[in-house]
Amino acid sequence: MAILVGSRYMGQAVVPVTNSDGKNVTAVYAPPQVSPGPFVYYTVRAGDRWDIIASMLYGVPDYWWKIARINPEVFYPENLIPGSIIRIPAA
Repeated sequence: MAILVGSRYMGQAVVPVTNSDGKNVTAVYAPPQVSPGPFVYYTVRAGDRWDIIASMLYGVPDYWWKIARINPEVFYPENLIPGSIIRIPAA
């Protein structure tokens, strides 16, 4: 099973899975490893969303998951609070 370039699963292992009936089913991806690495801080502005911030900073809105992964304490990313400070991965 191919992993798309830019996917949040890029570089992760593909693991086989057996369902409760003992049958082999389609492969699933191992969960991404969480390691903060270097980051910078960003102050949320009115109207910001993960994809908008990713597009502005990385040039790719689909990289929203990089921002979401390093900010697990943000439970409702659709309601980012203007003035709050989030982390942005450097790469």
